[in-house]
Amino acid sequence: MILNQIRIITFTNKIDYIKRLFVSQLSSALFAVSMFISCTSAGEKAGDTTASKDSITTHQVTIDEFKKGQVIDSIRCTSDGAQYFALYLPTNYSPNLNFPCIVLFDAHARGVLPLNKYKDLAEKYGYILLASDNSKNGLSPEVTGKYAAALLAEARTRFNTDPARVYTAGFSGGSRVAGDVAMKDGNVSGVIGCSAGFSGNGQGGSKFDYVGFAGEQDFNLLEMEALDQQLQAHGFVHQLFTFPGIHGWPPAENLEMAMLWLQVNAMKARKQPKTDDVVDLLKSLYNKQITSAEKAKDIIAQEQLLSGMVSVLNSLSDVSSEEKKLATLQQSAEYKKAIANEGALQQQELAGQQELAKEIAAHDDKWWADKIASMKKEISSSPVVVARMKQRLLNYLGLVCYLYADGVIKQGDARSSGHYLNVFQMVDPANPDVSYLKAIQCMKLQDVQGTLIALNKAVDLAYNNVADILSEEMFAPLHSDPKFAAIVKRMNQNLSGK
Repeated sequence: MILNQIRIITFTNKIDYIKRLFVSQLSSALFAVSMFISCTSAGEKAGDTTASKDSITTHQVTIDEFKKGQVIDSIRCTSDGAQYFALYLPTNYSPNLNFPCIVLFDAHARGVLPLNKYKDLAEKYGYILLASDNSKNGLSPEVTGKYAAALLAEARTRFNTDPARVYTAGFSGGSRVAGDVAMKDGNVSGVIGCSAGFSGNGQGGSKFDYVGFAGEQDFNLLEMEALDQQLQAHGFVHQLFTFPGIHGWPPAENLEMAMLWLQVNAMKARKQPKTDDVVDLLKSLYNKQITSAEKAKDIIAQEQLLSGMVSVLNSLSDVSSEEKKLATLQQSAEYKKAIANEGALQQQELAGQQELAKEIAAHDDKWWADKIASMKKEISSSPVVVARMKQRLLNYLGLVCYLYADGVIKQGDARSSGHYLNVFQMVDPANPDVSYLKAIQCMKLQDVQGTLIALNKAVDLAYNNVADILSEEMFAPLHSDPKFAAIVKRMNQNLSGK
């Protein structure tokens, strides 16, 4: 089983580890980290050529009337009335053609969020987008697997999707769902995995194209880098892209490279006709990123991008000059030194994560205020690559604080959560999760006014997890309160981007 061979240290593994520390209070416990594994021109509607005239007799679907060119939320699944999804159909969608399709899974069941983010790309390249309104972090693998399988079935039977070009995508825990269902399904052509790899809970031996994303300051970047290496070792067609940012869905301009990358690989596999404009556009975007890496003197990024460019465009475009440039770079003393330095920084980052997870419960707010101030000072005074690593450690501390605060609240000790929330706010004062957890803490302490204030602050900071606030049992007594209804309305506006 390929999935069993690829073993990764996942976000879930980190959560389990931190929870064990919290329950046992063994601040001396070691953080054991296992590093693995566990078309057309840009101005035209690419869907005009990426859509295919597969025989309707071999791919007959039920056609529903949905508005094209706009995001539609809360569509009920035909196979499971308890499940809902968001949908985007390109304006050239037709029952006479089959279209490539991406099925997306957000970490917080926010189906419209990635669709609003990527609808222009779907329109440009002629993709159908479906996104789950049910799949989210915290559910069992059995439940998320059921949701994912149902949504794939929905895409294939309810819409005119090209059977050879069905893809999955996800962010954080949703990325694990996307990877797991692709392994199990066997007919998913590619996966776009954002900020997390496979969960290790899925089964299956299927291979597929895999394009990964992670922010340069994402605490899960190490995992994505390790996954990329293991995919190479196991013979997957793969590419890892990074972008300036933290743990989140990548910007649309970055995801465009993934959509082009998938198209080019489909051309190589003869799943769609070759389109020179698409090939040329992907090549130009690679060159743009390579130029940026050269200006930043990031030789490792240069090598990764050159290697990926040569691999994906080989046989479709002349990449002989890039091959020579790549070979020269890989043999250079500068590159070999950078690889050694990167390895040392990775070990430093892993050790730093271990230490932060052990220390969070051992020191008071004053100690952490000094520690965080020192960490931020080091970030501002360090070279770029080192500063990114240190920022990832600071972001990891925020994750640890979130998990501890959430844990003690759920165990009924709302007052003790104050320490972890205070440290969390010191780490990331603009993070709306701090205020959201404070709202739950206030409800536990029967402070309704404090709850409403905290929720309004969370919304001010762009909190948009509508599914979470409506399903949180502590907020049930507020559902009839007009002030709470106004908060939910504002949260929905955050989610829709209005």
